[in-house]
Amino acid sequence: MQYTYKLLIWIMRFILIGLIYVFLYRIIKVMYKDLKEDKKGTEASAGVEVVSAGTNGGNDIPIGTVYPLHGSTTIGRMSDNNITIDSQYVSGHHARIYIKNNTYVVKDMGSTNGTFLNGDKIERPTAIDFGDLIDIGGVVFKVI
Repeated sequence: MQYTYKLLIWIMRFILIGLIYVFLYRIIKVMYKDLKEDKKGTEASAGVEVVSAGTNGGNDIPIGTVYPLHGSTTIGRMSDNNITIDSQYVSGHHARIYIKNNTYVVKDMGSTNGTFLNGDKIERPTAIDFGDLIDIGGVVFKVI
């Protein structure tokens, strides 16, 4: 009988040690995942600064306002956009800036008045770089 209790105690010790190792493995796995995601978030980081708000009616964006760019940033007149421009020359969903292959790209979303990059109207998704000027309905953004 005493032999059975000793055997049971040894089995319980191994189970406890096994649970500790599983617990430690999961903690390390979560920490590794968090560190890996932090590196992804720092690969591409940019924003747009308002350098000119134009003279079009309804613009209440102060010059110098900076908007951070996310994985996908939408610009338009409707309130569900990341950057809202209240102007009659801006479509509801005017343009989108997104990351493709670690490069920011601007795309006109079929707006009435178009989206301009460095003074040229864009017809298809176009890569942007720091210092570029994006004109949407008379509001000019500088990529920073």
